[in-house]
Amino acid sequence: MERAQTPVSLGNTQTLPGQTPVWDFGPFGQWRVRIVAAEPSVAFAYRRNVIDPAGDPFGEGSTLVEFRLEETGGGTVVHHSETGFLALPPEAVEPTYRTSEQIWAVILGILEGHLAKA
Repeated sequence: MERAQTPVSLGNTQTLPGQTPVWDFGPFGQWRVRIVAAEPSVAFAYRRNVIDPAGDPFGEGSTLVEFRLEETGGGTVVHHSETGFLALPPEAVEPTYRTSEQIWAVILGILEGHLAKA
């Protein structure tokens, strides 16, 4: 992914690679993330700490979340992945994965709203 020359808007926030915003995921709390890549209308990636939401997004407990958008004849396909769970302490893998599944629903809802405005 190439670095964005202009900010990518996510909700009410503009983000560039290297920034470390705190995002509010409603009932899941606030998470400090680190934007690692952004290419407007194509791809977006960030790191977060799934063990300590306020912790270092690059520290122990870090996962990488990636989104890639693909235009098709019928609309836009969103490819989403989160990697790094197997590097977590063994007792943290299952509960953090389950929490992430729930958070993904929130994130994809935000993305859907953003894309509907485009």
